[in-house]
Formats: sequence, structure tokens, C-alpha cells
Amino acid sequence: MTDLFHLSLLTPYDEVTLLISKDLMNWIKLFLILLAVMPSTILGCWSIDKIARILVEKLTIGVYPALLIACLLFMDSIGIYIGRFTRLNSTDIFVRHNQALQKIFADFEDIDNRSIVLLLLLYLFLCGIMIGYQLIKQLLYKNWEESVKSNGCTHSRRQSSHK
Repeated sequence: MTDLFHLSLLTPYDEVTLLISKDLMNWIKLFLILLAVMPSTILGCWSIDKIARILVEKLTIGVYPALLIACLLFMDSIGIYIGRFTRLNSTDIFVRHNQALQKIFADFEDIDNRSIVLLLLLYLFLCGIMIGYQLIKQLLYKNWEESVKSNGCTHSRRQSSHK
């Protein structure tokens, strides 16, 4: 997701006309960034959705998947914040755990209001992406069910996958 910041390096507007440039290299760079971001975002949403549903089944404490997803997204936003602003990778926790934890705690000790706002904006942005994913998933599933009904198929997807 943070790869989208690389878009700021492009010059999308023609300096003379002030319209969007027709420079082919800008468009290729844009498509390459989107080619990396879109599948990763979709797979990330699918993964969070799947993990939340599995945990809800295993925990059996009456937690709704949406509540668990909200908690996971909050942890994601903290992870993105740590990765972008303390410049740590996920492997640093395992390889250099003492230094990584010291750096994380030091960063959160000195947190200011702008950082808190940024963290909350990251969280809201992730929630928006996840809501969009859920809406698209529901729409596709509804269209798939209608397609199956209109084609005269009466068995469900689960029944056909077990044969």
C-alpha cells in the first residue's frame, strides 16, 4: 500500500498544457505500481478475512469476524507505521529483536499528536479498503448465485467441489 507514495515521483501533468501527460513512460510506471499494489491488496484483504473467520470458529467465544478484523487492521496500521517511520522490517523482530523492540518503544515514547492522527488515518484507510473488499465480495457472490440460478444449476458450490 505504501508503494503508492512512489506515484509522487511521477510528473503526471504536461508543463505546457497542464493536462494529464501522454508520456508513455509515466503510464508504464503507473501500471507497474498498480500491478504490484492491487493483487497484494486483494490478497491481504482475503487473508485477513480468512484468518478472522478461522479464529472466530476456533475461539468459540462469540466474537464477530468484523470485530476481529477491526483489531487485525489496527495492528496492521501499527505495523505500517513502524515499517515506514522507524524503518524496520518484519524480520528485524526475529533477527535483531532487542534493537528492534528498543527502537519501537523509543518511537512510541516520543509519539506526538501528528503521529497519532497519522496512525488513525492509516487505520481508517485500511478499514475503508476492507469494507470495499467486503462489498465487492458480496456483490460478486450475489451475481454468482444469480448466474447459477439463471443457468438452471441447483447445487451449491460446496456440493460440486466435493464430487
